Amino acid sequence: MIKRSIFLFKKKFLWKFFTFLYLNKIYSFFDYVKDESYVLVKENVKFPHINLGSDLDIYTQDADTFSKLIKNYFDSKNINVTKNQNQKGNVHVDLFYYNKFIYKFDLYDLNYESKIFNSEFIKSVLSNKEIRKFKYFKIRNIYVPSVVMDIIIRVFEI
Repeated sequence: MIKRSIFLFKKKFLWKFFTFLYLNKIYSFFDYVKDESYVLVKENVKFPHINLGSDLDIYTQDADTFSKLIKNYFDSKNINVTKNQNQKGNVHVDLFYYNKFIYKFDLYDLNYESKIFNSEFIKSVLSNKEIRKFKYFKIRNIYVPSVVMDIIIRVFEI
C-alpha cells in the first residue's frame, strides 16, 4: 500500500514536472514568434497551466508558414513535430517527445472555409488582437482576440 502510494506520488510529480517543462518551451516559442501575425483563440480556463495532450487553437495569416516556424523551433528543442493538412486553411501540428504526444497546434489561416463564419472573420480577429501578459517562470506576452471577438468565437463553438 505504501509502495503504491509512493509510486503514484512520483508519477504525478513527474507528470507535473514535464508539463511545466513543455509549457515553458511552448511559451518560449510564442516569444520567438512575437513579430508574426497570430492569435491564440479559445484560451483554456486554466491558462497558462494547460494539461498535456491539449490543443492550442491559433488563427494566423498563413498556416503553412506558421507551421514551419513551429517545426524549426521545436526541432531545435529535440521535440518531434508532425504536420497534417486537415483541409484548406487548416493545419494540425503535433508535438511528440520520444513518441509520446504532448501538445497540438490547430492552425487556421485566412484561406479557411468555415460553414459557421464568413471569409473575413479570421482577418478581423487578427486585426483586433490584444496582448495578454502572463507569468510563467517570467513575464510573457501572447496575442489573444479582443474581448468582443473572443465572445463571438466561443458562441460559434457551441
